[in-house]
Amino acid sequence: MSLPREVGDALTAFLKRCKIDMDQAKNALESCHRNPIRLAEIDLVMDEILEAIRKGRERDPGSSAA
Repeated sequence: MSLPREVGDALTAFLKRCKIDMDQAKNALESCHRNPIRLAEIDLVMDEILEAIRKGRERDPGSSAA
């Protein structure tokens, strides 16, 4: 999914929940357009991420991230 779509979905959710008004949503959208964002591809494998999480929990079994 693309970042512009994620921003639009988030703003829509805020509007539906009356967390922001239409002017605030427009300002947020304009701010996104004014500030260029460079998306970078990250080369990570999900299995490696999950393994790192497991290792972290094994070192500190008293903490819980979930």
